[in-house]
Amino acid sequence: MAPPAHRHQSFLEGLIDFCAQQPLFADANELARAIASFHRIVSHFEAIETANRRPGKLYNRPALVRLTFEFARSSESQDRFLAFFFQALAVSMLDDDVDLGDLGEPLFGIADFLMTNFFLPRTLSILHPFSLLPPIEAN
Repeated sequence: MAPPAHRHQSFLEGLIDFCAQQPLFADANELARAIASFHRIVSHFEAIETANRRPGKLYNRPALVRLTFEFARSSESQDRFLAFFFQALAVSMLDDDVDLGDLGEPLFGIADFLMTNFFLPRTLSILHPFSLLPPIEAN
């Protein structure tokens, strides 16, 4: 099993292609358009989510997606996250005429996926200090 610090990284490597050699964007203009589209989509749903607080939910799902993108450690990581985001929404990164009405459920699905599979531990046993000790064999 991978060490706890790398467990999430290895999980995401199966979903996001970190090995792609060619750049995702032809130039800085394409990158700027993709980022602007990302922010437009996320901001739209972040405002809705803030206005319609859900009982029992302690986080804003579009904000989680936005912050995951913004806190990516490198520009290449941000590029890969953008590719993952738009692929999950089934929308072109460079499409300026995206119908936002159809993107709510997929966006919330991305946030729930990130929370469940990346930010939360897979099992509660890794939180228990005794889980790191080897099992005791009965004599």
